[in-house]
Amino acid sequence: MKRVFYCLILTAAASFVLSSCGDAQTTMLNQYRLHINFKDVAGNDLVASLGEEYYISESWRTKWVNEINPDKYSLDIILSDGVNATKPYYTLAKYNDDHSWLIPEVNGRYDGDGTWYLESNFVLLKKGLQTTLTYRLSCPTIFGDDTVHEIVAWWEDGTLISDKCRIPTCIKVVYDGMEIQPIFGISYNDQSDPCYSAYFLDIVLDR
Repeated sequence: MKRVFYCLILTAAASFVLSSCGDAQTTMLNQYRLHINFKDVAGNDLVASLGEEYYISESWRTKWVNEINPDKYSLDIILSDGVNATKPYYTLAKYNDDHSWLIPEVNGRYDGDGTWYLESNFVLLKKGLQTTLTYRLSCPTIFGDDTVHEIVAWWEDGTLISDKCRIPTCIKVVYDGMEIQPIFGISYNDQSDPCYSAYFLDIVLDR
C-alpha cells in the first residue's frame, strides 16, 4: 500500500542520515501532517473542484497520483527560524466524515462521497523539531481571489514511528488570526496504528 511504502522510504532515508551524524535530535526525520478542508457558509466543499480536476502533470502517467494543478495555488512554508522551506507543495485526498482515508480506484480516482483535503505531509531532515510552521497559501479557487492567507501551526514531540522517524503533535493552529482546533484522525482506512495518523483542519469561510 502506498502509505506503508512511504513510511518505509522515510525510515530508510533517516537511517542514511544517522549513519553520517551522531546528533539524534537533528537527524530525526520529522513528518508534519496537517490536512485542510475549506467550506463556504452553505457547506459547499471549496477544495472539491481542485480534486475533481484529477490533474496529471506527466502525459505518460496512467493514473492520478494526488496532484494539484500548480497554476491554481501557491504555497510557502516558513520554519521556526524564519527560513523558507524548499519547494513545499500540497497533494489532495478524499476522506470520510471520521477523517479516515477513502481508498481510490485503480486509476487513482475516488468513488463515493467524501470530503476533499489539501494534504501536507511535510518532511524535514537534519533539523530539530519545528515548534511552529507557517503556511502561506494563495488559491483563487478556494478563496475567490489571490489574497495570501496564513496558517500557523504549533508542534511538539509526538509519535515515534521508529527511533529515526517521528510524527510531531499539532497542539494549536491559527488561521488568519483565528484559532482553530486541529482534529486528530487516523488518515489511512480505519486502522488505529499512529503511523497513519494526521491532523485535520475544517475551516468555514465567510463567502
